[in-house]
Order: sequence, then C-alpha cells, then structure tokens
Amino acid sequence: MSISDQHIKKAFRWNTNEGFRLLNEKYYVVMCVRGCAILPDLETVKDLVQDVFMNLYEKGTYSKIDNYENYLYRAVKFKCINTIQRTQETHSLDQIDLIEEFESLNDNRIIPLQDKIKELPNSCREILLDKVYSEMSYIEIAKEKGVSVNTVKTQLRRAYSALKESSALFFSTLF
Repeated sequence: MSISDQHIKKAFRWNTNEGFRLLNEKYYVVMCVRGCAILPDLETVKDLVQDVFMNLYEKGTYSKIDNYENYLYRAVKFKCINTIQRTQETHSLDQIDLIEEFESLNDNRIIPLQDKIKELPNSCREILLDKVYSEMSYIEIAKEKGVSVNTVKTQLRRAYSALKESSALFFSTLF
C-alpha cells in the first residue's frame, strides 16, 4: 500500500514520530536515489538526505509543507550541489547547469526563476543559495565567504530584488 502525503500529514498531527517514520519510509530511498543522480557518492548522499530530514524535524516545518516530495527533492538537490561546490569534486558548473535544466522539465513554472538565478553575479547567487536552500544564517554565510554580515544582507537584498522583478508571482510562493 502506498502512503499518501495526506496520510503523513495526519500522522504528524497525531504523533510526530509516526509522521517522520512514514515520511522516512516513503521518501528516504527515493531521495537517496535522486541525490545519487547528482552526487555519485552513496554514503555522502545518505548523510545529506538524513540532514534534510533532521532539519525538517528540528525546525518543525513539516506541518507547513504541502508537497513533501518536491520539498525534500529540492532540499536534497541543493545540499548535493553545495557539497559538490565545497569539495571541488570533478563535477563542473556545466554539469550542475545540466542538472538544473533537466529538473526544469519537471516543473515549467520555475524556468524563469532558474534563468534569473543563473544570471545573478556569482557571489550573489552563492549567498542566495546558501541562505534559501542550505538554510544558513547570515553569520554562517559571512564566515564561509569571508565577508561581513552586512555584505551578505546586501547581496541577498539585491538577489531578491532581481528575482522579484522577473518572477513576481512564482517568487512569492517560494519565499
């Protein structure tokens, strides 16, 4: 029997642990497989998927998610991409662009947003991805990039501004 997202949401309302058990049962393996399509290191991907689940648990945002599969997939994808960028594996930015292009076939609504993100200056794009998808704080981003917290805030403000101009409707659903 297939577990529906509605069933998982109901389980979360009754018992958080049962909700996570069902969420894990339905999506853990799927997210590992999808993660391995981006980062071909199963052990690392398993850790990243587990991090996504733990972040969801610790932040308590599981009750606010409408589509668990999309949320988990995007979170795993960006954790994998960040890992690739941080470890400087043999994956190039061209491969990451191809991954993003492939994913855009699944949801045509995000194509304008993805294009606009790609057009952002590198530092602005990296800070935006760290903040939104890695859920890093301003301080964590500043330390990682070697810049001030005010620089991080300025770069984010510029990124949000550029994205809002080009994709106002869809942007408002993401942020």
